[in-house]
Amino acid sequence: CMAQIFSSLFPELACASAGASPATGERSARTAARRYERCQPSPMGIQPDITSATTKEMQECGTDEFDQVENRIRILGLEAWETDKHTIGDHLAFSMENLVAGGQHVYYIILLIFTIGINILLGLFWSLCPENSENASLAQSIFLAFQIFSVGGYDDSITTPGPIIVYLLMICFGLTIFAIMIGMITENFQAFVAGMNEGKTKATIKGHTLILGWNETTVRVVVQIALLRASFLKQNRTWVRTIFWWKRTKPSTPVTAAPVVIMANTLTKAEMQEAIALAFEENGISAKETNIGRDIICRIGDPCVPSDLQRVNAHHATSILTQMTGEDKTESENDDQGIKNGATLRTVLALRATLLISPPLKGKFSRRIVAELAAPGSRWIQQCIDLGEDEMGRPAFRALELNQFINGLMFGCLAQPGLAYALIELLGFKGAAFRSREVSSFWDGGQHIIGKTVGEAALLWEDTIFCGVVGDGLAPSSTRLIKADDRVIFISEFPTPQLAKPRSDATIPSCKLLSQSKQVPQDVLICGWRPEWNSEDDFAKQLLSSSANMVPGSRMMLLFGEHVGFDDESFPEFMTNKVLELDASFTTHEQENSWVIGPGVTLAYKKGNAAQYHVLHKLLKKNHFTQAVVISTPQVCKLPPKARDTRMFTILMALRHLHMVLGRPPLHVVVECALDNTALLAIGPTIGDSGGRVKVPDFVNAHVICASALVNGLAYPLMFGALSELFSPRAGTPRLCLEQAGMFVPAGTYTFGSLTSAVTRRFPDDMLIGVRKARGDMMMNPRLSLEITIDGRDFVMLITRRSQSDQCDQDWAIHTHVSSGRWASIVASKEEEQKESPPAEKSNPEVSVKAELPGQPM
Repeated sequence: CMAQIFSSLFPELACASAGASPATGERSARTAARRYERCQPSPMGIQPDITSATTKEMQECGTDEFDQVENRIRILGLEAWETDKHTIGDHLAFSMENLVAGGQHVYYIILLIFTIGINILLGLFWSLCPENSENASLAQSIFLAFQIFSVGGYDDSITTPGPIIVYLLMICFGLTIFAIMIGMITENFQAFVAGMNEGKTKATIKGHTLILGWNETTVRVVVQIALLRASFLKQNRTWVRTIFWWKRTKPSTPVTAAPVVIMANTLTKAEMQEAIALAFEENGISAKETNIGRDIICRIGDPCVPSDLQRVNAHHATSILTQMTGEDKTESENDDQGIKNGATLRTVLALRATLLISPPLKGKFSRRIVAELAAPGSRWIQQCIDLGEDEMGRPAFRALELNQFINGLMFGCLAQPGLAYALIELLGFKGAAFRSREVSSFWDGGQHIIGKTVGEAALLWEDTIFCGVVGDGLAPSSTRLIKADDRVIFISEFPTPQLAKPRSDATIPSCKLLSQSKQVPQDVLICGWRPEWNSEDDFAKQLLSSSANMVPGSRMMLLFGEHVGFDDESFPEFMTNKVLELDASFTTHEQENSWVIGPGVTLAYKKGNAAQYHVLHKLLKKNHFTQAVVISTPQVCKLPPKARDTRMFTILMALRHLHMVLGRPPLHVVVECALDNTALLAIGPTIGDSGGRVKVPDFVNAHVICASALVNGLAYPLMFGALSELFSPRAGTPRLCLEQAGMFVPAGTYTFGSLTSAVTRRFPDDMLIGVRKARGDMMMNPRLSLEITIDGRDFVMLITRRSQSDQCDQDWAIHTHVSSGRWASIVASKEEEQKESPPAEKSNPEVSVKAELPGQPM
């Protein structure tokens, strides 16, 4: 060992003291050639001539970092990394393990096939034997072999007692000996099967999706990938594309068609497969489309160990996702040194060591790597670790903090009820979802869309909604021209849209349009505390983003107990000494434990456990809340997902009963849940009707949101930046909003294409993506030709870059026009024009409304 270390650290002295062996020289030549190959560009896919490279040229490649990693590997004895070869046994073991993962019945099928095959083979040998005096045919020989297999053979020529006894003894001894041998074979076979079930064989596939680690989100990630795969397979299921394979739609992302390999060491292989199978059954995912063992492969190993990463072919994976947040939290709780995301950091460094000494990835798609972070404030690691570049020249490695998605969605639902359902559907892949594709990869090379503006593309596809362009984000300028090298973003059930039929310009009846209802101050009760709010910076950002969406005069009241780490004295100190110093708009309110956090928005604090009925009763008797946010993840209480949601059920039922007893109006509730079926079981405090609208609770499934965001970042890394802006509080970024349909069209029946035209006439840069009915029904991505009945209580769902302040100004302008009678005069003058129009024009029930829309110049 000392000699190895000495020769690895001082190769010059080692070569001087002893001649290098032929194997060592050959390996060094291969290593130097590979280093030179990695350093040299290869235009047009042509590899450089390694043999013509001189030693000086290789030394000029700057491979100091590579040499350091290579020396470490050689010291550790990992010489197997020098090669990238798999034996036939590796391929057979890999295929066998994936085959038997389908169920225990596979073993019997394999044994039956083996028995039939050996029977036929031995029968063939018997028929070809020259000693076969009976000249038995092949069928007779196979039948004879089967008899011997079944009963040990027979001989009717033995008739005397002596030979019969000896014959019986021979059979008994033979049975005993073979029974022992069969027992030994059985034991070895059981050990072989147990090894297969352990999931420790090598994965010999390439171009796969690799998931490292296991947490509460992993099952949802696999489900989202399966749904993405199902939509791709469904589009290619027609008989034309089944027979003529060259007509099949090409995948827009490698995650769509590649198998998924999961490697973790916190669960057994059987436990992982059982959890995934249960999730597939709940989501209606067919085993024919996504099969566990063929398409979803589970392996046991430590993602922090490079040799285990090599065993699952990490260097040949096109998409890699690390989910080590469980180990991160465990280490952070057991370590008082403040280490965050330690397991994730070790996994990424192990990936770096594996990829650095491996040949570059070849294929159509470049590698993309996403790391899920458990604690905020560690995204800087993606700037320190270089794991290559994507096809756009951007870093392939991305570290994601998903707390902004959950917080942004939960508090965004306060101002926009129903937003949670829409975003969960758009980020997921079960139906209409955000997708991305290069313009040149469409069926006609993109000729149908190249040269058109964003505004024209809004009515281009029948079953797809154009949303934006990578680089310019969602809802870009309507005058922006689409180019051949663009990557477009759209909402669709399938990765390839369908062209719309030619249609006339959309028109709407001439009628007084409804105005936006006046916004009133909100009184919000927040039950619980999120762990990331312990950082004053993150809590201040959350307060600023939440108050920006609230009407002046609103109030937020925090209700939590000591289990989150604060008491009556420490939280006021936290607010006064830390949070108030971060922003000049934060001031102390005249009331005790109250602060002003925005333009007329107040934050109050009350100590108490929201899960206790008497605490809520005392609080609701003195306060009239209009909305509530229920957080199901206490910071310190170590509760499993089921217990967290049970705690949330208790809070909702208490709020429901108290509103019944106190005679309060319906309460809009935003709830964070951890299980998928929680929304079906929960009963919220939404009794009664409010202005003709039913207040439906918004359930924010934290794990589904995280899983959808991770899969989007993995499948469409270039699009993910645009989707992240939907959760950003910055002004000018796109946001998803619900606005009254009466602002654009009067009550009536319209096609979705006509609604789109009405919206773009008033706000050219806005994107209409769906309709929300007054009863809570969501219509996402309807066909352009679908007729929809609109009344004054319905909402349209838009992607817009207009700020909340612009919306308030527009609402004020509408209210002023209506109250002053100006809008009434506009409608009256329009009716006079209709009366004076010719009879042919009178017969047309629809007229175009352009400049007369509120907010537009006359």
